[in-house]
Amino acid sequence: MSERADAMARVRAYAQIMPEHAFFIGPTAALIGAAPLPFGLHRELHVGVLAPRSAPRRPGIRGRQLRVGSMHRYHGLRVADVPTTWATLATHLDEYNLVTATDHIIRIPRSPGGFHDLPRLDPLTDQAALAAILSANRWHGAERLRRALDRARTGSSSRPETWLRLTIIDAGLPEPELDVDIFDGDGRFVACADLAYPQLRISLDYEGEGHQEQRRFEHDINRFARLAEIRWDALRFTSQHVFRDSGLGVARIRRALERHHAT
Repeated sequence: MSERADAMARVRAYAQIMPEHAFFIGPTAALIGAAPLPFGLHRELHVGVLAPRSAPRRPGIRGRQLRVGSMHRYHGLRVADVPTTWATLATHLDEYNLVTATDHIIRIPRSPGGFHDLPRLDPLTDQAALAAILSANRWHGAERLRRALDRARTGSSSRPETWLRLTIIDAGLPEPELDVDIFDGDGRFVACADLAYPQLRISLDYEGEGHQEQRRFEHDINRFARLAEIRWDALRFTSQHVFRDSGLGVARIRRALERHHAT
């Protein structure tokens, strides 16, 4: 059983006996809401209560008393609302992963090229709501939250995209734009780049495991051929370049920037 499936089974079991004033917070609330999280955060379930209630104490449960916060029901579960979930993640995530979670919850849904209707058009919450809850309490990890909010962007659609963007910036390279639609000279949609330097015609795309499927693989071949035809420099990255040896990816981007600045 996967870590997520195991944790969700324990969530559903504990929800049957959880005190009426308690609700899931932090990594557990983020898991329920399908936020992108690293592995290893769910050995315990994280449960909050508002003061003056006492936090629950039992094996497998990490209780926490909160001074401020709100909850809502999500798929029948009592879960911290999105700003409260975000604020209670700070002590569990490093900077890159906290920015990833922040990117996820403030992302403005968008259909590449505008071809498809979306089930929702609004973000899960916005930066103003996160700033408001941050200022409403002395949160553990407040400085980390503040920095994550400052570094977050509304256009990132995955954890690798956020990590690649942060890696680029922290290497001293210019910040790329996110979720960039690319058109040919006749205004026909060609591709949507994960990240891009549009003025230099450089696109940056993360290739996850899903890109190995035959239909997606064939689509990618045609996509990158079209980008080459309209003279875009399409750079592709895997987990090696983002998570294991980011220096390789940074060097590739730096060379591409130097080539285009030289022309």
